[in-house]
Amino acid sequence: MKIPISKFSLIALTALCVAGVGLTLNPVMASVSPASTQDTLAPGEWVEYEKTVTLPEFPDKLDVCFLVDLSGSYGDDLPNIRTQMAAVWDAVKAEIDDVRWCVSSFRDFPFSPWGTGGDYAYRLNLNLSPNKSDFTATLAGLAASGGNDGPESQYEALYEMATGAGNDVPPPGPSLGDVPPGQNPSWRPDATKVLIITTDAPFHNAGDPGPFPYPGPSAVDTIDALVDASIKVIALKAPGATPQMDALAAATGGSVQSTSATSDDIADAVLDAFEALTFDVTGTPVGCDKLDISLDPDAHFDVPGGETVYFDETIAVPADVTDVDNPYCCEVVFTADDVVVGIQEVCVDVKRTVAIDIKPGSFPNSINLKRDTGVIPVAILGSDEFDVGDVVFGTLTFGPGGQVPAHEAGHYEDVNGDGYMDLVSHYLIEGTGIASGDTEACISGKTGDGIDFMGCDSVRTIH
Repeated sequence: MKIPISKFSLIALTALCVAGVGLTLNPVMASVSPASTQDTLAPGEWVEYEKTVTLPEFPDKLDVCFLVDLSGSYGDDLPNIRTQMAAVWDAVKAEIDDVRWCVSSFRDFPFSPWGTGGDYAYRLNLNLSPNKSDFTATLAGLAASGGNDGPESQYEALYEMATGAGNDVPPPGPSLGDVPPGQNPSWRPDATKVLIITTDAPFHNAGDPGPFPYPGPSAVDTIDALVDASIKVIALKAPGATPQMDALAAATGGSVQSTSATSDDIADAVLDAFEALTFDVTGTPVGCDKLDISLDPDAHFDVPGGETVYFDETIAVPADVTDVDNPYCCEVVFTADDVVVGIQEVCVDVKRTVAIDIKPGSFPNSINLKRDTGVIPVAILGSDEFDVGDVVFGTLTFGPGGQVPAHEAGHYEDVNGDGYMDLVSHYLIEGTGIASGDTEACISGKTGDGIDFMGCDSVRTIH
């Protein structure tokens, strides 16, 4: 049985959007409308809702990490990075109160031809902090040098930021060039996670030639680690950077911006990159074991801020469900890239199923539709589990048309001889909504303690 569709809107937080250092941003908090749904369904029935998901501009909880190339060629970029990234911090903090920043850096493994003796493949310079003074002081302390050949250890740095796995380079055991484990930032699971990388060099690939095969991770392993950690990459490409940056951003729902040779435009690039972020929006039933809840489509992918997407939600009670404490309530949790952005409460009063007998004493239960002034007797059968004396007679309706009883009261008799009293009521054929070809008709009602019930029996129509 299909219940007519009703509609509601869900405003789910999923996007981060900033458009310029001097532009005022207008945050939109996530809300679910309506905050809950309430339906009464019998086993085998369902209800459908059309959900509208409108993405706000940016989240209320954000973790941002700035990964800086500190090889020698990047020395002329650092003064602009220090000045302009402080302005970016101010612009974001003005609109997102719960934001933390970290700073990390890379050069290369300290083995020729890749790097020099003082180089390192990755370092966490500042763990995530809400304090601007920590952020600016860390930037002020950065110094560029080394790097030797052209490519650098970007993949290693990105992989460590996602996993904190560490890297024991040859020879085994503590030695020069090892990356200590546990240097991943303390990303919050309920925050949107953004990693900004700026570089002017290509990436070393796993296995590149040297004194031993290059020990960094592959592009595939790095991307998989970032995706598993729900980290979006904003790639700031200075002259000399390669399409490897574009691949990282595309795979993680991030964005790409080009910068000048001295990064004098890095603030605008960062803010434009925030605006271009996209998110995957999904809804997941939680604690809904006795319901079948589905969304079509399962998810919307790569949704930019400010866009609207649609879900068709079906809430169904399986035909075999019994013993439900009403109302049965659970939640549909909406996420944007694994960050919870809204929760909808779903409540269903599951109708109890009872046995009935249409036209007691006869079979098949023939209904002559030409006799629209005739009446149909219907017996609600009593049992050990259902006392028909609890039925509120005035709540009874019969057939698709919801016809009410023809008389003000029914009568009690044991129509099937099982020793339990049954309740018999009568209904005018006209108004039941029974149509030619129907093979079943149902009665619904309530008990004195407010429990909804429903019973069905077969019919044969004559016309």
